[in-house]
Amino acid sequence: MEINDNGFMSNHTIDSYDMDVRPYVDIWQSVSDRIAAARQNSEPDGKTGWLKSTWRKCS
Repeated sequence: MEINDNGFMSNHTIDSYDMDVRPYVDIWQSVSDRIAAARQNSEPDGKTGWLKSTWRKCS
């Protein structure tokens, strides 16, 4: 695992996936899920969705 400490790179051995890697995977998954949900909520659907989409572009 590479660590960037104020511009200085160092390598560390991964001893445990759950301790060393899993927290970062969980953070990434959480952000990915929020982006996907936001993308779904912003999709125009029908006439109302088209109007909202057009209004956002004009404002």
